Amino acid sequence: MRLDVIRAFLEAQMKILKIHKKPRKKPVSGNILPHLWMAPVKWNSLASRRRASRLSTFCKVFNNKNCLRDLSEHITREPIDMLRHVHAFRVRSLHCRKNIGHYSFLPRTIRDWNSLPKSLMSQKSIENPSHFRSLLIDHQ
Repeated sequence: MRLDVIRAFLEAQMKILKIHKKPRKKPVSGNILPHLWMAPVKWNSLASRRRASRLSTFCKVFNNKNCLRDLSEHITREPIDMLRHVHAFRVRSLHCRKNIGHYSFLPRTIRDWNSLPKSLMSQKSIENPSHFRSLLIDHQ
């Protein structure tokens, strides 16, 4: 009887060891690349949606629409007479010494704002930030 108990215990221990020795499968979400599941849903990438959100907020700041008034003071228009392929709403870029300033809201968004094509930048589109955001999303 004592041998039967020991044998049953050892068999149970062996089963536990076999379970733990099996290679674990990776989670399903880690195997699927984002562009494969985003294409059928027709979503834009997170980076492009964040960029559109930043630029629509900057549009409000540019128009002084009671949005982040303290940032409006730092925005100065840049003369466009020297450059050929720029839109009329170009803003003077801010220069930062460190990366934390370089990638913060205002310098990063000003770089994006100045790189927008002329076709998106009209007085009518800039006056309405929600319309401007939809134009940005459609453009990307």
